[in-house]
Amino acid sequence: MKHLLLSFLVIPLYFNAQDTVKVNTIPNQDAEKYYNEGISAYAARTFESAISSFTQAITLRPDFEKAYYNRGICRYEMKDLSGAIQDETKALELNPQNDQAYYYRGQAYYAQGKKDDAAADYTKAIGLNGSHAQAYYYRGGIKFENQDYKGAITDFDNAIMSKPDYAYAFNDRGSAKRLLENYDGAVLDYNKAISLDPKLAFVLNNLGSVLRKKDDPKGAIAAYDKSIQIKPDAQTFNNRGSAKFDAGDYAGAIKDFSEAIKMKYDYTYAYNNRAGAKIRLKDYKGAVADCDFAIKLNDKYGYAYLNRGIAKEMLRDKTACDDWKKASSLGVETGKSYGSDCK
Repeated sequence: MKHLLLSFLVIPLYFNAQDTVKVNTIPNQDAEKYYNEGISAYAARTFESAISSFTQAITLRPDFEKAYYNRGICRYEMKDLSGAIQDETKALELNPQNDQAYYYRGQAYYAQGKKDDAAADYTKAIGLNGSHAQAYYYRGGIKFENQDYKGAITDFDNAIMSKPDYAYAFNDRGSAKRLLENYDGAVLDYNKAISLDPKLAFVLNNLGSVLRKKDDPKGAIAAYDKSIQIKPDAQTFNNRGSAKFDAGDYAGAIKDFSEAIKMKYDYTYAYNNRAGAKIRLKDYKGAVADCDFAIKLNDKYGYAYLNRGIAKEMLRDKTACDDWKKASSLGVETGKSYGSDCK
């Protein structure tokens, strides 16, 4: 928000024969002018210009807290994370009650990978403003990354209480519930997120994945269909292919896995998944070729060895046992059962 500029009349005051005392407000007035220019430049997303204006305001008025705060935001937008942290720290020295300065410093720390520092700043922002939805949300995200799913849900709950239309918070809470195997709760949250913002393709992708967990491949396919209509990507094609595989539509699965590979040629999982579908359709040579490529991309991919072994067995290739042993050595338990008769 721009500050209103006030006009001041500079009047020299005379006291007999003593020196003149002047009331000089020009530096503060000019600082406000530069500050307002910075705000306008920020609104136009011309961050370099905004930084220049805020810097001029600070030069004229070194204790201009809001100029430091807003320059810090601009530096964050420009990926000058150290500069952003420095500015927000200065703003907090001048005003320790600025919850937004804590929040943006937390954002800069997070972008630097300093998640503990970021979480600490989000907590301070929340302490000053218990309705700070974004601080709750991002702190919840850190808890999620640390696999504290219950703690994450609590933070997402608070974010939603403060901002009931927070679609991202509903999505992430749904993902935390999914990992806690609360699939019904996850479905409710994903659907709420979609109702708030129908264009969030990744939420539909998440919904499809949890519906697969609920053994509802048809529902999953429908969710993936909508996601692809909004934003086609390799992962969603791969996921829809997996749902079609679950539903017994192996030809449709192969088509989707192929589309995923077309979009991402080094998509290891899609090659292996396509091999699995080819095995079901008795295209064993095609399955071996797909597994070969998956292993070329990642020679530690145990499931590709497992599937290649299955396809080789059907082709009467005696090296199938070698693949199953390799799969077993890479932690694929099924490899042991397949290789139990191998000498």
